[in-house]
Amino acid sequence: MATEPLSQAELDFIGDALMELGNNDSVLDVSELEGFLTALVCSPQAIPSEVWQAEVWGGQPYWPEPDVAIRFNELVTRQLEELRLSLSQAPEAFEPLLFEREIEGELFTIAEEWCYGFMRGVHLAEWPSLSGAAQEAFDAIALHGTEAGFERLEQFSVEQHQDSTRRIGPSAARLYCYFQR
Repeated sequence: MATEPLSQAELDFIGDALMELGNNDSVLDVSELEGFLTALVCSPQAIPSEVWQAEVWGGQPYWPEPDVAIRFNELVTRQLEELRLSLSQAPEAFEPLLFEREIEGELFTIAEEWCYGFMRGVHLAEWPSLSGAAQEAFDAIALHGTEAGFERLEQFSVEQHQDSTRRIGPSAARLYCYFQR
């Protein structure tokens, strides 16, 4: 089934729903959601949708209107399929949905939300221990998605930090290939 990437308006709809309907335990934004979904796509085992959806919402979601629930679920399902297709057909071209922030007139890539979501998906799927190149790929993502990684990042120069963010997409693709091929 061919899918089309989500438009900015569709991503905004998802982001607004997460912010408005989420709680302290839910996924907070579209970048974190994509990281989470990417981990599920890469995972060596399938996670039932009702399990991962409860994780997205930090429990059972409250839907003020059925139309919002239907639209949200359609878009997230489409995003999940788009990630699956992207990683299976062209893993070398995979680009995670990372935010950018302007600091003192310069744009910087911010990967923490995406990587935190990825690590959340890894934890939910109970990934097995890794070694070699797969462990290195995992570590590149964990650097931006764990407390221990945050402490290491504090020691990085701006250039080192930005270089480490460029490794995230290729690392996710390597993990997909490790488990799925």
